[in-house]
Amino acid sequence: MTEVKDNQVSIDKARSHTKSIAWVAAIIYVLAVAVYIGWFGYHLNYDVSPNSADWGTFGDFVGGLINPAISLATLILVALAYLAQRQELSETIKALSDSAKEQERQAQISILQGQLNAKTALLNRKIQSLAGLRDEVSRIASVQQIPNSTSPIIHTFRGKALTGAKEREQEIKAFLPTIDEVVKEIETLETEVKDLGDQLSSHSTGDGK
Repeated sequence: MTEVKDNQVSIDKARSHTKSIAWVAAIIYVLAVAVYIGWFGYHLNYDVSPNSADWGTFGDFVGGLINPAISLATLILVALAYLAQRQELSETIKALSDSAKEQERQAQISILQGQLNAKTALLNRKIQSLAGLRDEVSRIASVQQIPNSTSPIIHTFRGKALTGAKEREQEIKAFLPTIDEVVKEIETLETEVKDLGDQLSSHSTGDGK
């Protein structure tokens, strides 16, 4: 970006110098012709010559004044063209670089969004799984003896006979390791989802590296 600004400054200066040189050349030309005419026409009282050779000499005189200025102006115009092309090339390179960075950022956003969606879906499944496990524990804890039953069996759960509070407690304890594992998985997934959300937000605002 700095290089592009420097090029633009150089071009502006060169254009300014070209205008100055053009004005100086025009003034010199006018003064030279005025001095020439004044010296020969008024001071020496020469008449306008009908001889073409005299006019040829006058033309050489004028050309000798103008040609160096024209050569210098041409050189400056060539330099201006070079600087303009250089600036255009720098802007093109910068545009391509910005485009590549934007494409990379969009690709990274797409990847993060896919990861976030996958982690969120997995987190939701784990939460549902945990809710199901807790529901089963609640159903076991709420089993009551069948009224008017002469059987020692209180109730059955998943094909198992729960004949009393001890059996219910053992069945509930069997669920606890699974519940603890699911809770840890949920906590880990929540942390990962939060981190992915932060990364996605950072890349979306253009702050991501």
